[in-house]
Amino acid sequence: ASIGYPVRGAVTWKSIVGTNVASDALSYLSTAGVTGGALIVAGEDYGEGASVALERTHAIALKSSLWLLDPRPNLPTIVRMVEKGFELSEASSSPVILDLRIRACHVQGSFVARDNRAPAISMLRKLAEPAAFDYDKLSHPPATFRQERVKAEIRLPAARRFVAEERLNEFFDGDLKALGLIVQGGLYNNLLRALQAIGLADLFGATRIPILVLNVVYPLVPEEIGGFCSDRRAVLVVEEGQPEFIEQDVATILRRGDVPAKLHGKDLLKVTGEYTVEVMVRGLAGFLSRHAPSVDARPGTKWLELADRTRRSAHAALGAPVPARPPGF
Repeated sequence: ASIGYPVRGAVTWKSIVGTNVASDALSYLSTAGVTGGALIVAGEDYGEGASVALERTHAIALKSSLWLLDPRPNLPTIVRMVEKGFELSEASSSPVILDLRIRACHVQGSFVARDNRAPAISMLRKLAEPAAFDYDKLSHPPATFRQERVKAEIRLPAARRFVAEERLNEFFDGDLKALGLIVQGGLYNNLLRALQAIGLADLFGATRIPILVLNVVYPLVPEEIGGFCSDRRAVLVVEEGQPEFIEQDVATILRRGDVPAKLHGKDLLKVTGEYTVEVMVRGLAGFLSRHAPSVDARPGTKWLELADRTRRSAHAALGAPVPARPPGF
């Protein structure tokens, strides 16, 4: 309905299975474009609790040019991304996917609700006529040739403009300004816990290493990435799963912008698997040992030694293996 009418619509399913089932319809929807806001809420079933092959929604988003939100696991942030997801869809005439990871179900807290708004079109406010036939919305040539051009030349720039103007991505500053971390929004809580474990963040979110949180993982905004990296000696991209789509995109942006910052990602972090706090601690330790050896980890301790110590202390505190988590979202 959102293809032809200025009405908002939302669906939800578990990814990657549900996304694969809907892939034909999504390909058409993304190419024809939408008039109203279309939002897909996908349960990102990746990691230890995954019940299917370890694939990511990101690949589908890239394939079909569906804008992908990966909100920081924080209730006000998630609520804002739902609101802005509809607005992003309308501003760029494109459907939007909102990823909610398994970790999001553990979030507690509150958010301030807004007043309800009556829809402009409803059973009480009916349209006088159905939507007019639009040949350019058909899913065959020659209409598809124009759709491809519009997607790349009009809708993609509009999406990037909206992301930048609304500041959908978040920046957290720190005093170690020569370094930087770029992280998917959904991994932010684990990253902060890892930084806290090695003494570079506190319980309230204050970090010593500046962090760019990508609540929108596709499309990236070149000016935003370039601006964050321009004055830094080294940047680590924290991206769960493979291939490393975000790292490749960031590398292209830096290369085209002649930004000299050294880029790290899967060379220091695991290529596959869930990015637990321990995995992130080891990746951060490798990053810091290369680019901040003079920064004090703990008195008389090297960064990589600290990673091993963190595991030993956790093992001692637990006393026994943690029961396996059953598959399911």
